[in-house]
Amino acid sequence: WTIAGDLSAALITKAHPPRHDRTAPPNPIWNSYPTRDGRYILLVHPDSQSFWPRVCAAIGEPAWAADERWDTPAKRTAATRELSSAIGERFARQDFGHWAIELDRHKLIWAPVATLDEVIADPQARAIGTFATIDHPKEGRFETVAMPLAIANSRIEPRGPAPELGAHS
Repeated sequence: WTIAGDLSAALITKAHPPRHDRTAPPNPIWNSYPTRDGRYILLVHPDSQSFWPRVCAAIGEPAWAADERWDTPAKRTAATRELSSAIGERFARQDFGHWAIELDRHKLIWAPVATLDEVIADPQARAIGTFATIDHPKEGRFETVAMPLAIANSRIEPRGPAPELGAHS
């Protein structure tokens, strides 16, 4: 479901969309960066001009906002490898908790990149029915990913395991 846009583009163009390169994104403040403690922060600033001064302030580099190398979106894109590396170095200096406070304080658009363990343990994911339980005749009871949508008057949830290899031949 999360790659529907890529699938749609591939159906139309008959080509794979380019992969996101974290080291050279078109917009360095719409990118993910690792923190000192190994967590990742995802910045999502499609309007890079209006958010650029706040990002600079949040990462402790307010002078970058007026730096002639990076003072326009076009210049930031042209220097994306250098700038993304410099931003990444700043995020690598502090743990996730520090950045969560700073990014919120500067009213930036960001999100933690959750680990699979965090998603599985997330109370909200559980509350909205992200997971379903299946009883398997050999493997026992286990959880799987539920359908991310509902259709009125339809049962579309997982109802059981896949058939054993050769069961229908």
